[in-house]
Amino acid sequence: MGSSSSSSASDDDSSHLQLLSSLFPSEEGERRFLLNSYNHALKGFSAMLTETEASVLSGCDEVVSVFPDPVLRLHTTRSWDFLEAADSDSRSSFPCEQKSVDVIIGIIDTVISASDARNCIPGSLDYTKVARKIVVCMNDEANVSRRIKKLVVEDAKAKGVIIIDGDQEETSPFDAGTFPFAETGATLGSQILHYINSTKNPSATILTATEMKGLRPAPVVASFSSRGPGGLTENILKPDIMAPGVAILAATVPKIEANYGAPGKKPSAFAIKSGTSMACPHVTGAMAFIKSLHPHWSFSAIKSSLITTASTSNNIGKTVSNTSDSPANPHQVGAGEIRPIKALDPGLVIETSTTDHLYFLCYKGYKQRTIRSLSGTGNFSCPAGGAAEELISSLNYPTISIGNLSRRDGPRKVKRVATNVGSESNATYVASVDAPAGLVVKVGPSKMVFRQGAETAAFKVFFDGRRAAKGYNFGHVSWFDGSHIVRIVFAVNVV
Repeated sequence: MGSSSSSSASDDDSSHLQLLSSLFPSEEGERRFLLNSYNHALKGFSAMLTETEASVLSGCDEVVSVFPDPVLRLHTTRSWDFLEAADSDSRSSFPCEQKSVDVIIGIIDTVISASDARNCIPGSLDYTKVARKIVVCMNDEANVSRRIKKLVVEDAKAKGVIIIDGDQEETSPFDAGTFPFAETGATLGSQILHYINSTKNPSATILTATEMKGLRPAPVVASFSSRGPGGLTENILKPDIMAPGVAILAATVPKIEANYGAPGKKPSAFAIKSGTSMACPHVTGAMAFIKSLHPHWSFSAIKSSLITTASTSNNIGKTVSNTSDSPANPHQVGAGEIRPIKALDPGLVIETSTTDHLYFLCYKGYKQRTIRSLSGTGNFSCPAGGAAEELISSLNYPTISIGNLSRRDGPRKVKRVATNVGSESNATYVASVDAPAGLVVKVGPSKMVFRQGAETAAFKVFFDGRRAAKGYNFGHVSWFDGSHIVRIVFAVNVV
């Protein structure tokens, strides 16, 4: 299979048949046919080949990979084989000779555990007990969403629902509609449960939602945020940045169903939403805003400007916290929350080139021939040294992450190249370091001088973890020219 392109399906079929023709002698022309062609997400085809033919095909420059289509067998226990084995004459003494007919059997398992009902799992509630009452649901079961729990209670004809998240202090809106619901964190939830258990006839009122202006502290890292370290590699910081994604008034598909909108009125085309899907449009809008004022900037430069100018302070002047009210680290906030206005004038940017992205594939062990085929770069060559996960840290990225810094080894060096995009072509930037105790971080050179016609400058950062605490150490390197602060966050895992 190869890379996707803009060619037509018929062109793809022709090129695939041409590849097959090179494998078969003329007397075996009937074998030159495609079982299937794929031309959307990728370019490829399926055909009947021997192992030798598949090996020859995989050696073609335009082929990325050839792999067999596996035979999928039923994965289950051997209980039926076991039952037959218990009766050695079962096959020979089968009593019925007529053909069997299809039979559909429905099995209903009526066992409902207390945990299911506690978490408002579908099918777990006794409707006669919850009808016309406010139901309290725990959010201990990660496989069932809060919205599903709300719908379960709503279907049971309850008056409302309170969802208690025992693992979080801060909660976020997750749905819209007229059915009364509320969600609380661990502390308030514990108080609610204590009240319920302390009285014979507990009562409650769920008030209409109101707008809360000037909520403090804000921002707070949401419980659903996608956090680091990265699964594919720990040598690139995850996440890059954070953006507003909680309680966002967003366009939505109107729901024509009960409890979505006031009686007699059309359902709203807007709803309060929370999620990374709400944060993404904010970042996209910020990038479009910057691109409109800097049309010649690459998207990599815009990304760098957002990352190096991000803020780690909340609206009460303290470090951004997570839902447990602890200071958030770069594996939770990345470089911080975006500041689009500040990103219009970042001073310096660190651009990640196409070559950097291709080198990433080299360092992850992809073959050079495969990378050329995927990227359409026939003259690309992987750097000397072959696949080496730790080299990913030196790709030109506006943050630094080292997934494995051994105490036994010497200092680790990473390199970055900065581009001056400030209004002053003559500028001098001086470096400073904020690092945790024990982790020695040095920058060389400690001063970068930009002059007319010299828009780029390189620098190296050295990390020595011989006296650092084990685990991830976080900090940042900053470049300052008197008006711009270019902040490069780092995460270093000392082992």
